[in-house]
This record gives sequence, C-alpha cells and structure tokens, in this order.
Amino acid sequence: MTATVHLLHGLPGCGKTHFARQLAAERRCVLLSHDEWVVRLFGSQPTTAQIESAREPIHAMLWMYTSRIVDAGSDVVLDFGFWTRGERDRAREQVRQAGAAHRLYTFKCSPQLAWERVKRRNGLDSADSLHIDEQTFWLLAGRIEPLMPDETCTSVHGC
Repeated sequence: MTATVHLLHGLPGCGKTHFARQLAAERRCVLLSHDEWVVRLFGSQPTTAQIESAREPIHAMLWMYTSRIVDAGSDVVLDFGFWTRGERDRAREQVRQAGAAHRLYTFKCSPQLAWERVKRRNGLDSADSLHIDEQTFWLLAGRIEPLMPDETCTSVHGC
C-alpha cells in the first residue's frame, strides 16, 4: 500500500494543528510540525526574525524525515501551512519523488477569527505552543495564497 503525505493549508490559528493531531491518531500517521521545532529551538515566544531564519532549515529537515518515514511505509501529516502555490507545487513534487500519494486539506477561517484564536492561545501561557504576536500574525497571513481550481483538496472547517 502506498504511503500518503497529508498537507495542511491555512492561516495560523485556523485549527491545522488540532486537525493534524486527530488525523495522526486516527490513521496512525507520523505528525511532523514546523511550530514544534521552532518552540524547541527558540522557546514559545520567538521573534519574527527567529521564525523567519528557521523556516527553510526546519522544512528541509522535516522533508528529510518525511522521505524516511514514507520509505518505511508509513503515512505522514505535515503541519506546515503550505501558504504559497510554489510551496504546494514543490511539496507535491517531493511527495511524488518519494513514491507516495498526497492529500491536501484546506481550512476555512477568516483572518479576524484566526487572529482571535491565536490571541486566546497566546494567553494560555503554554510552553509547548508557539506564541505569535499580532505583527507576525498579519505578516504571515499576508503570505497566504488561495488554492487554485486545479488543486484538489478536502475542505476542513477549523474555525
């Protein structure tokens, strides 16, 4: 049976991580999260510069692990965001090269509601959650490109 890599597209605070955890548990997948690595490297309140500088190296490492996991025959959930068409195209190509299938999920949530959820999460003072300040949230939200009609996906109502 071909392994599947599950890709999640959506704003910070739209419910991707919650969904990723549920999906990983239900399907016995390996969950790989960008935010978990940022928190491990910089703590729960990294600066925008730290988040930016770590993005590519973390993604490269997580793709390396994805390839290994897929080679072992297991599914993977990538909790990244896949905000741009270019990122999604590269992800689909990497999955194809690894000999796996992919499934793309998109999360419907207004930026205002997502920011309210991020503020609530920030207030929990959890050492395991990534704190995102308002400036960083809007910077990241501005990078999100909508899915194009040729991008097959499953819609998730996270908010």
